[in-house]
Amino acid sequence: MKKILNFFWKWLVTPLIGIIVIIMSVWAVFAIYFAKSPALFLRLAAVGIFIFANLAVFLNVKRRWIFLSAFTGTFILVLVWWSLIPASNDRNWATPMSVLPRATISNNFVTVYNIRNFDYKTATEYSLDYYDKTFDLNKLKKLYFIVSYWGTVKKIAHTFLSFEFEGGDFLAISIELRREKGETYDPVKGLFKMYELMYVIADERDVIRLRTNYTGEHVYLYPLKTPPEESRKLLLDMLVGANKLNTKPEFYNTIFRNCTVSLIHHIANVSENKINFYIEYLLNGFLDWRLYENGVIDTQLPPKEAKQAYFISDIAKKYDDDTDFSKNIRSHLPGFSSEESSLDISKIKPPEQEADKHVPIIPETSEKSSSDISKTKPSEQETDKHAPIKTETKVDEKTGVVKWNSDFTALKYSFGNGILKGSYPEDMAKDVFPPVSKPPVINSKKKWPDVFMNAKWTIDISSLPSADKANKLDSILMRLCNPDYYKEDFPKTIVSTKFTLPQEFKKEKENPDYNLIKSLRGKTLNYEVVMAAGFGASDYKIKTTIHIGANEDEKTIFYYDQPEHISNHLDVREFIFAAHQAKDKIFFEINIFCKCESSKFIRGTKMGRVENDSRYFIEQMYKRFN
Repeated sequence: MKKILNFFWKWLVTPLIGIIVIIMSVWAVFAIYFAKSPALFLRLAAVGIFIFANLAVFLNVKRRWIFLSAFTGTFILVLVWWSLIPASNDRNWATPMSVLPRATISNNFVTVYNIRNFDYKTATEYSLDYYDKTFDLNKLKKLYFIVSYWGTVKKIAHTFLSFEFEGGDFLAISIELRREKGETYDPVKGLFKMYELMYVIADERDVIRLRTNYTGEHVYLYPLKTPPEESRKLLLDMLVGANKLNTKPEFYNTIFRNCTVSLIHHIANVSENKINFYIEYLLNGFLDWRLYENGVIDTQLPPKEAKQAYFISDIAKKYDDDTDFSKNIRSHLPGFSSEESSLDISKIKPPEQEADKHVPIIPETSEKSSSDISKTKPSEQETDKHAPIKTETKVDEKTGVVKWNSDFTALKYSFGNGILKGSYPEDMAKDVFPPVSKPPVINSKKKWPDVFMNAKWTIDISSLPSADKANKLDSILMRLCNPDYYKEDFPKTIVSTKFTLPQEFKKEKENPDYNLIKSLRGKTLNYEVVMAAGFGASDYKIKTTIHIGANEDEKTIFYYDQPEHISNHLDVREFIFAAHQAKDKIFFEINIFCKCESSKFIRGTKMGRVENDSRYFIEQMYKRFN
């Protein structure tokens, strides 16, 4: 036993202690050397004393615990001294950093003082100009996220926000380090209290135009799906932060208090939800991708197209002297004049509730095949034959079971060991559904690697003519089974569809009295969709089989859809839809079960993406049938 302990001490513990001592020594040396005070020769002397004193003890004292005690003591002295170094507003600041902004808040109005609006001739030649302006918070309508790549390493960028108000007013807030005259940015120095922190509150003609037109940065301007009330909270919190620095200055820190992490702190202050940590907070050159993935950017474009569409450096050069600079740099942005969406800024974490807060489904390539059910579907040449469904359809043992009765008038399903289960038509008669015209009530559960979604909503058909009421479920079934309608719902992501129109659909169109539901009960339909892949990937195909059932009186329809694959986020995706007509109302229910692919991305990232896409799909189904 003694030999084992000696082995561990010699080959594991001692080297680990040595590494820790080296790291602490390097930090202490940099902390002393980069300090703002005292004078340089005194700091160099202090560095020498720290190194040689500890080295002398290490070489001359045989008992290592004495050295470790002495080293720890000197390190603590350096740490305490360093932690007591105060930030200051009284330095010889570089001209663009010399004036701090502040704001006063009165009811729904904020007055911002010292809004920077320099007129640049070059990056270092400019005319100084500041102005004060009062903004009505009730007129705040849009929030923008700006990413500016200032170096050759695209993993790191500068990020800031801009707030748009009715009437064409814009207010940009950029959290930056505050440089003294002659100072340049050094990320290592930024770890050791070399720079103070500053909120640059500016006109976009200053803070954006400087970067696009004079420093040669690559700038992207992304509209966010942030409701005005959340934007107001965020703006007020940032103005409070700016005011605080006027009386209590803080240090910038390359990791813990940089532009992006400071923004995340403000978002966390106003968000009701916990903000997840993402590596993109540090490698912030990828943060626009993270926002896109989590549904914060207001776009329906695939990711590669979105990145191109929101690049503004070139167009900004065309409007260098234009007084409508902010409006004109947005003139080419997709949907610039569209109404605000309702996605909460707190959705930097995956959304949890309401159905109207989602982003487009952007499926990506996957080579995964689905379960045994896909093997029973007919070939494309046999589409109109509609092969009968097996009485019991077993899904992969790891997912669950979908079971039909012999005449396909009832369906039972169970996924994820019973977490998501039910039966039709019984559930449609006994379940509680939300009131008419209310958005879908969505319940979700995530248990790695599974994502479960259930949604319910109700529509009123009392205003329809009697003939249309009688055929409403028929029309719902036609729209549900025809992929051409999906192309209408997702025009940016569905490239094309391939679907042989069943004879039953043709008969329904020719004869309104034709019983489409009864004719399709127990049949399968097949279709193929070509999806636009993101991030430079090739377009890819989704092949799926639809299984159709209905109760005996054809007042409840249920539909089971299981594609061969839908994205490289998923190993499995099961989809069950049901609709029940009762007098002047139709009740809808959607159940989605997804099993995340295990090898790609971070768990939380992937599950959030899958949940987000599923929520958006539910929203589109609601819009289609509402």
